[in-house]
Order: sequence, then structure tokens, then C-alpha cells
Amino acid sequence: MSELRQVLLQFIDERIRQMLARPPAWGSEENVELQVLQLLEVRALALHPDIEPQSLFKLLQRAYERFIKDAIDGSDPELLAVILQKRNRLAEFGPLLGRFVASWEYAQRDETPSEEHDLAGVDPTRNTSQVRITVDASPGSPSSYFTAQGARDYDVLLTVTDARSVDRKIQAEATLVPGQDGELSTWGQLDHWLTSAGAALVRELGGSTRQARELCTAIEVACISGEHQEIEVDASDFATATIGARLGKTRAPAAA
Repeated sequence: MSELRQVLLQFIDERIRQMLARPPAWGSEENVELQVLQLLEVRALALHPDIEPQSLFKLLQRAYERFIKDAIDGSDPELLAVILQKRNRLAEFGPLLGRFVASWEYAQRDETPSEEHDLAGVDPTRNTSQVRITVDASPGSPSSYFTAQGARDYDVLLTVTDARSVDRKIQAEATLVPGQDGELSTWGQLDHWLTSAGAALVRELGGSTRQARELCTAIEVACISGEHQEIEVDASDFATATIGARLGKTRAPAAA
């Protein structure tokens, strides 16, 4: 971790601690809530520079909405401070917001270990030529495309992990539509049902190769079942050097 990033994280942690300890000293509860969430978002960005800022914002927003819904029964989609004020429970504001700060996983650990660590960091049970791709999906916003056909949108998180446990996280969105049998499935060309970041990963595997098809199937199954999916591919099968470079197995990109 760079010295600058470490200084930034320490500043964010101390500022959040101060704000939660004495909220009135930093403004209204609504202002404190928004400032703490923004600091938490910056902390996550510092820990995960490989994830697009807008994707991290969506992850934070949805996690916070779920947290409030679970913490306060029957709550409307409003700021925590507003909900607690309506219920005469403002005394719980600091502790509840602190619970969320401590629980949001993207701000709590560094998912991108330094690539400078030695071979002791390699999992001895893993084949060093293998790359693991995990797929997690959850229902997204209601689809506005092909609504009449019953389309369903999903938020997809793809995690690409090499033998050194170096992760690359990719946030994408998938749209599945019912087939003739009524079952949801992918449709049309790749870019029709999967947004650009996810489609780019499929293309790194060659687009129409067996391993690329396995990834598409894993995404489809994760969306429909809601269950974690995992596949392993050979690093040399990547069409670009993105992952292969880490393993010394780079391949020149195909000619345009």
C-alpha cells in the first residue's frame, strides 16, 4: 500500500470516528450522514482502484438501502436520519451509522494485494496457469427494455483471481429474456444482454471459445438462481495480456 493511500485511509477513518462520536458538531444528522457515506465511498475507491467509481457508488447505495431496511422494520427508502427523526429515535443515529461503516465490505479490506509480494504468496494448491473467475448476481432495477417480453435485469459482479490471489473486480449488468419455453436466458449478440465491462471479459477469453461460453453460462445461472458460480480457465486462453502478464504468459492481441 502506498504511503499516500495509507495517509488518506487514516484521515478518513479518524474523520468518520470524530463525526460519529459527536454528530451535532458537524452539522445536522442528514449532513453528517451524507458526509460519512461520501468518506466511505472515497475509502472504497482508494482500496479498489480497479472498480469503476460509478459501480462502487451503486454498490454502496444498494448495500446502505439493504442495511436500513434490515435495521428498521417497515422503513421507507429515505436517509437514516430522516427515518429515525420520524420515529423519535435519533439517539440511535450514531451507533446505527457506525454499524454500517464497519460492515460494508468494500471499505474494510484491500482486495488488490501488492503484486510485488514473493512466491510465498502463491497458493501451493493452485495451478499457476489457472485463473479463477467467480460470478455473483442479484436482481437489478426493473427492466425498461423488452418489458412486454418479461425481461429481467441483474447486477453482476465478476471477480478474476490469479494464482497469487490478485483480484480484478468487474461490475456489469445483464438482461435476460424468456425464451419460447418461458425460461429466462441470454439473447442475441453478447452486447445485447451484457454491458460493456462484462462483455469485454468474455472477449478476453476469445468471445466464442469454450471457456467464453462457460463464463456466459455461469453468468446466466448466477442471475437466475442467485447462487455463487465459479469457473477456472487457463491464463494462456486470454486473448489479451490483462491477466496473462501477471503470470508471464502474455499473448499479442489479435489483429483488428
